[in-house]
Amino acid sequence: NLLRLWAFLDNREMWHSLLQVARNDQEQWPKWLRDIALNEGRFLNIATLLLRYSMIEARESKQSSYIIHPVVHRWISHIQDVAGKRVFLRLAVMLIGFSVSDCTTKNYWVLQRRLLPHAERCSWWMGELEGGEYNIADITIDHATHSLGNLYLDQGWLKEAKTMYQRALEGYEKALGPYHRLTLGTVYNLGNLYETQGRLKEAETMYQRALSGYSAALGSSHAKSLLVVKNIASLQLAKGSLSLQGLIVKFANIDNQVHREKLNRRSIILRQMKLPPR
Repeated sequence: NLLRLWAFLDNREMWHSLLQVARNDQEQWPKWLRDIALNEGRFLNIATLLLRYSMIEARESKQSSYIIHPVVHRWISHIQDVAGKRVFLRLAVMLIGFSVSDCTTKNYWVLQRRLLPHAERCSWWMGELEGGEYNIADITIDHATHSLGNLYLDQGWLKEAKTMYQRALEGYEKALGPYHRLTLGTVYNLGNLYETQGRLKEAETMYQRALSGYSAALGSSHAKSLLVVKNIASLQLAKGSLSLQGLIVKFANIDNQVHREKLNRRSIILRQMKLPPR
C-alpha cells in the first residue's frame, strides 16, 4: 500500500515524518497508513524489506530517507486499476496538502521545499485524471487543494497556485455555496495572487466579490470586510483612481472603525458578565 501511495508522489524522496498528518483523525485516514505514521519502526521495517528487493534506495544525503527507481515508480501506477488510482491519488493530495505549514512554524520553508516536488506530482495526476470516473473532488480534497495553492503561492509559483485555488474555489462553491467563509477566503486569495501578478482589474473583481460576500455574511464593519476594503483602496492607488492623501484618509477611517468595533464587542462581553465597563 505504501508503494501504491508513493506512485502518486515524487519518486525522489520518502521519509517517515511525511506521513505524520495521518496520525490525526482516524476516520479520515486508512488504518494501514495510520499504523505506519504512528510507528516509525514499522516504516523502517517496510523500507528494509523494499531495500532487500532493490525496489528502493537509501538517500545518502538524508538519514532514513528513500528513493524509488523511476521505472518501478511508473510501473506501480500503471498496474493500479481505476478505483485504486482514485483512492491513492486522493490520499496523496491529502497527505501533501495537509502537511503544508504556515510561516509561523519554525523552519517552515525547509519542509515546504521538500513538499514542493510531491505537490507537483499530485498536481500532474490531478490534471491527468481529472473528470469522469477518476474524479476525486470532495470537501476534504478542496481543503487540501487550497493548501497546495498556498504552498505554490509562497514559493512564487503563481500559475500553479492559481490552478489550485481555482480547483478549490469550484469545489467550495458546489459544496458550500458562494458566501461560505472558505469560498470567500479562496476568492480573496485569488485577488492577492492577481495583484501579485499585476493583473489589477482581475484582482479588484475578486476583492469586490469577497467584500460583497463578507459584508453580507459578517457585516461591513467586520475585520475581514475592512481588510478587503484596504486592499481595494491600495489597488485604486496603483491604478491612479485614488490619491495618496485619499488612501491615508481611508485607512485612518478603517482603523477607527476597527477600534470602535473592538470597543463595542468588549462592552457587550462586559454587559454579559454584568461588570461595569471601565
